[in-house]
Amino acid sequence: MDSAQYQVLTSDQCVVMLDLLPVAAFHFLVLSKKEIDSLYEDIPLLQHMHEMGLEAAKKTGLPTERFDLGYHQRLSQRRLHLHVVSRDYNSPHLRGKFKFKKASS
Repeated sequence: MDSAQYQVLTSDQCVVMLDLLPVAAFHFLVLSKKEIDSLYEDIPLLQHMHEMGLEAAKKTGLPTERFDLGYHQRLSQRRLHLHVVSRDYNSPHLRGKFKFKKASS
């Protein structure tokens, strides 16, 4: 698979890509080019990732208020990354009502 076809935006610090298993109509991943293991490791980089996520959201034509943004890290993808997800949470990739739970505001 050529990952370039999934790239939405790039900077010298990170890349924004379409999620391969989206949980909503619009689902982006913001991946740092630098290995980050903690939210406290590089705050300016995390702020830049957040700004890039908002920029990707704006490209959809929807207001940014219609998106949830959240940092995530798990064993299958150890590198800390940011999810940018439109709030419709409507996708064939959702396998049940509780597959993807957004944090309450």
